[in-house]
Amino acid sequence: VLGSLCFLLLGLVPVVGSIAGAIGQTWLTARTVGWELVDPYFDRLGMGWSEQREFVREHRRSLLGFGLPLSLILAIPLVGPLLFGLAQAAAAVYVVREVPPHAREYRR
Repeated sequence: VLGSLCFLLLGLVPVVGSIAGAIGQTWLTARTVGWELVDPYFDRLGMGWSEQREFVREHRRSLLGFGLPLSLILAIPLVGPLLFGLAQAAAAVYVVREVPPHAREYRR
């Protein structure tokens, strides 16, 4: 919320602010969408919030590359919500490819 507010205020600056605000908001949205899509798998694996945050920090580039196209697709009216199931399937593939096998063992 604070990040979005900062980018909104940045967008009010003439010329440069509108471009920087849009880029920053897109980055924040992509990061959030990527994390939100893999969050159910992290919960199923028993990963706590701090473990998830560490994973996101270590894999920030691949998570951004995963979340950016999906956030842009999900933003398309009418089409985006229909493709949410496809985005969840992509999240499963991402988890299988990016989460190490020992971390994928279910913990209680």
